[in-house]
Amino acid sequence: MDRTDEQDLVRRAVALDVGAFTALVVAYGPRVRGYIGASLRRAEVVDDLAQEVFVDAFRTLETFRPEASFESWLLGIARHRVLRHLRSGVRETRALQAVLDDSVLERVVAGTGPEHREGHLVALQACLQRLTGAAHRLVRAYYFDGVPLVVVARQEGRQEGTVRVALLRARQSLRACMQRRLMSGMIEPE
Repeated sequence: MDRTDEQDLVRRAVALDVGAFTALVVAYGPRVRGYIGASLRRAEVVDDLAQEVFVDAFRTLETFRPEASFESWLLGIARHRVLRHLRSGVRETRALQAVLDDSVLERVVAGTGPEHREGHLVALQACLQRLTGAAHRLVRAYYFDGVPLVVVARQEGRQEGTVRVALLRARQSLRACMQRRLMSGMIEPE
């Protein structure tokens, strides 16, 4: 797309012309997806983030400076989205790994490369979704939200030792679920 066409479409999109914005999405969508895909491998994540990039762009069109390149502006938004996603993924991965003590996690993923580790974490996520009731609340509060054990116990109206044992049982349940899923080759969420 030449610069004049781009500027015209952007001007119309800023004036809330949905057709003009759609034309920009069609023109720059592949480039945005390609940029995101260079950092992330899962197609559904790439598609979701690309959609978020265009939603962000639409919401902030009035901040676009006409002398700048619209494509560069979009790729800047994409870069921030990718970084935000990677940061949240690091937090999620750390939380998932914390659910299993280090020795178990090492045994589960022993001999596998980083390309398999994601599959193990997907299996763990699926097993986490199967936790119910108190086990689910305890695991979420303690491992994901970082609530101290003493506070979790108080919130649940239980003794600290009782909560510690409940968390141990939840980890054992998750470990068994994960091993079943991995042995059967079923790593995708249900």
